[in-house]
Amino acid sequence: MSIITETSESNQPILIVCKDKNVVLSELQKKLHPYSKSIFISPHLPENHSRFEIIFMINEKFSIQGNKKQKCIYIYINQITLAQSAGKKNKNSNTKVIDIHGDSNQISSQMDNLIWFALSSSSEKYLQIQLPKLHSVTKKQHQIQWHFPSFKPSKIRLFFITILLVLTINLSFLPPLLISGILLIKSGQLFKNESVKQSQAVSKSSTRYLQISKKIYQSTRPMLLLFNMASFPDDLIQLVEKSNVVVEQATNTYKDSRQNLELILKPNKTVNEKQQLTDSLNKLPNQIEKINENLSIIQQKLPAVSKLKQIKEQISQTLQISAQVKTIPPLLIKIMAKNSEKKYLLFFANNMELRPGGGFIGSFGIMTWKDLTMTDLKIYDVYDADGQLTAHVDPPEPIRKYLKQPHWFLRDSAFSPDFSVNYQIAKFFLEKEVGLKDFSGAFLFTTTAIKQLLSAYEKINLVDFNEIVTKDNFYLKAQYYAEKGFFPGSTQKKTFLSALARQMLSEADQANPINLLLALKNALDEKQIVAYFEDSQIQDQIDLQYWSGRVFPSVCPPKVDNCLPDYFFPIEANLGVNKANFFINHSLTINSQIDVTGKWENTAIIRLKNTAINAVFPGGDYVNYIQIMIPKNATIQEVKNDSVIINEFDLKNDIYQTVGLLVTIPPQKTIDLKIKYKNEFKLIKGKNIYQLLLQKQIGSSNQDFTFNIKLPKRTYLINQNFTPLVKGQTIVYNTTLTADKIFFMELLRE
Repeated sequence: MSIITETSESNQPILIVCKDKNVVLSELQKKLHPYSKSIFISPHLPENHSRFEIIFMINEKFSIQGNKKQKCIYIYINQITLAQSAGKKNKNSNTKVIDIHGDSNQISSQMDNLIWFALSSSSEKYLQIQLPKLHSVTKKQHQIQWHFPSFKPSKIRLFFITILLVLTINLSFLPPLLISGILLIKSGQLFKNESVKQSQAVSKSSTRYLQISKKIYQSTRPMLLLFNMASFPDDLIQLVEKSNVVVEQATNTYKDSRQNLELILKPNKTVNEKQQLTDSLNKLPNQIEKINENLSIIQQKLPAVSKLKQIKEQISQTLQISAQVKTIPPLLIKIMAKNSEKKYLLFFANNMELRPGGGFIGSFGIMTWKDLTMTDLKIYDVYDADGQLTAHVDPPEPIRKYLKQPHWFLRDSAFSPDFSVNYQIAKFFLEKEVGLKDFSGAFLFTTTAIKQLLSAYEKINLVDFNEIVTKDNFYLKAQYYAEKGFFPGSTQKKTFLSALARQMLSEADQANPINLLLALKNALDEKQIVAYFEDSQIQDQIDLQYWSGRVFPSVCPPKVDNCLPDYFFPIEANLGVNKANFFINHSLTINSQIDVTGKWENTAIIRLKNTAINAVFPGGDYVNYIQIMIPKNATIQEVKNDSVIINEFDLKNDIYQTVGLLVTIPPQKTIDLKIKYKNEFKLIKGKNIYQLLLQKQIGSSNQDFTFNIKLPKRTYLINQNFTPLVKGQTIVYNTTLTADKIFFMELLRE
C-alpha cells in the first residue's frame, strides 16, 4: 500500500481510498484533521483494513459495509449510476452514501454538511449534494470569427509546391539509407548461409549507400534540428552504421577463426606460423568484445516495438554466449602446450547407458600435444585395457549388488558424479592395467556431445567403412559397430570411433568455425563434455565456467547476512545392461513450503517415463540406481515411489547427504519418485537470502523443471535472479534444465 500521510498519534485512524487526487479529497483531508491525526490515503483498499475506524471510499464500487466498530462512507462525484447502485445495496446504518452533483471545485461550501452527515450517528444513509453546474460556454457567447485572406489558385499551388520541395530536400537522405538497410539484411543472410565473400561484397555496397545518405543528411540536419526532428534520423543512421560494422567484424572474425582451425590442425608448423596462431588466438577475445560493444548499441537504438522484440532477445542471447566464448581462445594456447608437451586422456561415454559420471565408458584415447601441435591420437577399446587387469579392485556397492560384478574395471569407473574423482580413479586403472601414466588432464565426451559437434559439419565420409556419418545417424552407426559381432578384444568399435575422430579433425577446417565453437560451448554448458586439468590455472578457469563436471559446495556469497543455502542433485545409473536412456524422458518439480515458524520444507518429484515399445534391446526395463544429494544437515521425512513409502534406502553423509535406491521402470510406464526433507535453516524476521544450487548430471538429457514456493503470510519476494509467476503467496517458475543453475531469492519477512 502506498502511504502518502501517516502520523503516529491517533485515537481514531481514518482511511481515505481514492485513485486520483481531486478537490474533494484535499478538502476532505483538511476537514478531517480536527477529528483524527492519523489519516491514511491509499489508491486501493488494503487487504487488512479492520484497524481503521472510519473508511472513506471516493468513486469506488460498493464492496464493504461498516459494522459496530467501523464506519464506511462512499462518496460519488458525478457518478450517478454508482451512487444509485450503492444506495440500493446499502443495508447497514454504519455505511453511508454521499452523491455529489455539479462542479466539485465548489465543494468547500458544502464540506461541513458532508462531514457532519458522515460522522454523525444519524440513521440517514443517503445524502445528495447539489453544487453549481459545470460552467459551459455557448457558441453565441464565444463564437470566434476567423477571417482568412483570399488566395488565388496559382498562389495555393505555389505554396504546396514549396512545402513539397522543402520536404523532398530535407528527407532526400532516406532513399539511400533504405537501400543500405536492405543490402545490410541481405549481407547478414548471406553470412548466415556461410557465403562469406558474397556477404562482404554486399556489405561494402551497403556501406557506400550509407555514406551517400550521411553526406546528404549533414546538409539537412540543421533544419530538422530547428524543428526538433533530428533524433530519430540520428538513431536510424547510427543503427545502420553499427550493423554494417558488426557484419564486417563478424566476417573478419569468421575468416580468422577458419585460419586458426587450419593452423591448429597443421602437423608441421613453422616458428612464424606458431607465432601467428598465438597472436590470432590472443586477439580473438578483443574482436569479440568489439562486436559485443556494437551489438549493445544496436540493441539500445532498436525501437521498442513488438516486431523487433525477437531481434532484441536474439542480441541479448548472442551477448551472453559471446561473453563465454571469448574465454576459450586464451585457454586453447595453454591446453595446446605452447613451448611444452602435454598428454591428455579422452573418455568416450555412452550416455544412453547413463552412469553418474556421464555413461558407460566404451572407449578411451590418448591425445598428445607439443608446442601448439597435436603429435599423436590413439583410441582404444576399454576391454583391451580391462582384460589386462590382474589385481582385484572392490567395486562400489551398487555395482557389486545390482550388476553382480565382484571386480571393478575402467569401463565402470565413472561412478562418481564428480569428474575430477572419476579422472583419478581412471588414472589408477590405466596404470595398473596397461602402465599408462603422466597425464596433464582429461576430457570426457558423451555420445550426445559427438552429435552436437557433428552439427557443424555437413557430413563425414568414412571411406574404410563405406559410411556417411551425420549428426542424425551418428548414434545408430556407432551402436551398430559397437554391437555387431562384438566380443571383448574386438577392434570394430575402436576403429570406427578412431576413424570418425581422425576424420572430424582432418575436416575441421571445412566445418563452420562459428558453429563448431558454439557446438563446443553448448556441449560444455550442458555437461556433455567435461574437462579436468592438472594445471590449476587452467582448471580454475574451467571451474568458473562450470565446465569441469564437479560437485560444487553450496556456499553463500561472502558478507551476506541471513543466507539460506539449499542444494539438490539427482544422479542416475543405468544398471540394466541396455541402452534404455535413449527412451527415458525426465522432469523435475521442487515444491518448497515455509511454515509459520520459518522452517523450510522441500518436496522434490522426479518423474521418469520409459517410452520404449517393448523389452527388446536396446530398450527394455530401465533399471535405475538413483541417488539424490541434498544438504548435509537436512532431515529426510519421506521417500516414495509413486504412492508407496520406501523405508529402506542407502544413506551416505559426506559434503552432502545422499539417498540411494533402485527403481525399475518397465516400457511404457511412468513413475514419480518423491523425496520430502526439511532444511536446518529458518526464515527469520527481516531480509533473508535463499539460494538453491541445482546441479545437472554429466551426460543427462535436458529436462523440464518446475519450482513452486509457498510463502507464509507477511513474507514477500523483493528480488530474484529469475522471472517467476507470482500468485498471491505462491511463486511459480518453469524452465528447461540444461546446465547447473543457481536460483537466488531475497525475501522479506515482517
